[in-house]
Amino acid sequence: MPVGSLNINAIRCKVGHFLADENIQDGTILDNICMGNNDINFDKITPVADAIGLTETIQKMPKGYSTHLVSEGRNISKSTKSKIILARSLIFNPALWLAEGEFMFLNRRERHKVFDFILTYLKEKTVVISTSDPIIAEKCDRIILVKSGTIYAAGSFRELENDSYFQEIFY
Repeated sequence: MPVGSLNINAIRCKVGHFLADENIQDGTILDNICMGNNDINFDKITPVADAIGLTETIQKMPKGYSTHLVSEGRNISKSTKSKIILARSLIFNPALWLAEGEFMFLNRRERHKVFDFILTYLKEKTVVISTSDPIIAEKCDRIILVKSGTIYAAGSFRELENDSYFQEIFY
């Protein structure tokens, strides 16, 4: 299929991403989650927001989902900002989900809970995560270690955990 005939909006709806350079835009919390997609409703948002711990935070805000956020999320905590961006990446139930980072905005217990949810929610989907967090890596079916731009090793957490390079990355 020629690249020119692809519908870029249809492709964007199939790919969710939680990347380090993403940010909050000037607008409401709801605007920042839906990003102009009018097909998103609270039936889609609520389970995701509940599972990642965002609902509790939003309920404490006087205007809830209508709370206005300033550009770059300067009027909310880094944790809340990250959870809004995470919700944005998941609500479309993407066929491909890309993530990078250490998810340190979540404490250890929350990381377990959130990643259990993500991997269940996206069970039949492709999930690619770049991380050096052993909590996240241990939940993945397959780990690919990249060293100097090439694949160094691949396998499960248990298969790789005694490798010295694996130890260097994750511990």
